[in-house]
Amino acid sequence: MSRAFLSHCGAAGVRNLKAHRPFSGVPKHSGRTCLPDSRLFCCDTNLASRSSRGPRVRRDGSRIAFATSSEDDQAMKRTFFVLLALLTVSIVLTSTAKAQSARSGDEVPSPLDELAGQLSSKEFETRLKAARRLQELKVAQLDRLLTQTTGTDSSVRILRELKQRYVKQALPSPGRPFKPSEQTQQASSVLERLANASVLLHADQARSVLEGEWHRRALLVCPELKNKGAKIVYGTWSQTSIAIGAPSSAPAIQILIGEDWKGTTEDLRLLDRMKRLAGPDMIRRGVSVWVLEGHSLTNKDLSVMYEYLGTQRVQERSRVALGITWNNLSPGPGVMIDRCTPRASAAEAGLRKGDRILAIIEPIPEDLGPKERREAEEAQELIDFDDLITRLKKYRAGDEMTLRVERQFDPEIKEIKVKLKGWEDTPAYP
Repeated sequence: MSRAFLSHCGAAGVRNLKAHRPFSGVPKHSGRTCLPDSRLFCCDTNLASRSSRGPRVRRDGSRIAFATSSEDDQAMKRTFFVLLALLTVSIVLTSTAKAQSARSGDEVPSPLDELAGQLSSKEFETRLKAARRLQELKVAQLDRLLTQTTGTDSSVRILRELKQRYVKQALPSPGRPFKPSEQTQQASSVLERLANASVLLHADQARSVLEGEWHRRALLVCPELKNKGAKIVYGTWSQTSIAIGAPSSAPAIQILIGEDWKGTTEDLRLLDRMKRLAGPDMIRRGVSVWVLEGHSLTNKDLSVMYEYLGTQRVQERSRVALGITWNNLSPGPGVMIDRCTPRASAAEAGLRKGDRILAIIEPIPEDLGPKERREAEEAQELIDFDDLITRLKKYRAGDEMTLRVERQFDPEIKEIKVKLKGWEDTPAYP
């Protein structure tokens, strides 16, 4: 017998149970006994006995009727099925009413449908009020309204409003990234899609806006490429003339694609929006793409970039940037520096225009003989600029290299140590 049962019963009940006698508190006329195998639970509470399925019995012998657990479950089930049937009937009736309304043409027109009709109205005042209401719509609503409009004037008004949303945000100062607002991004997405639409009016108007805002269009591509792993270096933006030239200009945007690139060939097709920056009127300016050592691009990826920007603006480079341009017309060995990019590795190391880099000095093992040592020293000498680029490929940002430099009007050969920076830490110069 369980301890819980014994504790539930009174002291008298326990003594009676052990003696197999009736409880003292039970009326004699009830004739009930409490045996170990009986279903009757006896205790000294108000209820003297309780059957597992029968009625309750008080001390005075009266009985209380009660519902069993199985009856409660059945009642709950009946209630649940009644509610489910009512819900089903309600859904069916609602669907039937909507279908009948649609068939009979009684459906209430949406505000955009009304606005589309007002834009095509014959009354000037109505069209004017509708045009003012366009300013209250969101970009997504303007896009949907354009699909519901058939008139030329109405379409032009809507596209004009989309352009206002596209150009509303001010552009950053030169050399700073552009952080487009949500409205600018939405308007850009709609215009880019409309530029390839089958409706010629929409396509022509959208292309006109995008081509007129080529500067903004190019800046909007940068965040998308950056999300795919590219690194962007921003330069200056003024256009240059073919006749005058730009001997000290810099690219407006420099795109670096290296080991972190995780985009696809389709992502590289975004460069199509930068074609304006690769035109013939951009001399040493516009856009340039450096494909850095360790990249995972395929030949197809490179072909896509060549198609949009040309082979001169897409170049393979090392992971680090020395930050110089060379004078290819100067005779003699090594690389003659034509210009040092400000704040780049070479400039910070003290190199300047007119210096000639003769060799990259690397440690030579001490156990080599005279002939082997001489051959090792000769191998360190630079042939040309391409040779310099090839040797830089084994370095990473933060590495230090030693250059043997010949300076103009100085007979002494110098050894200059250069701490290398990555392209993302170097200003956007060719």
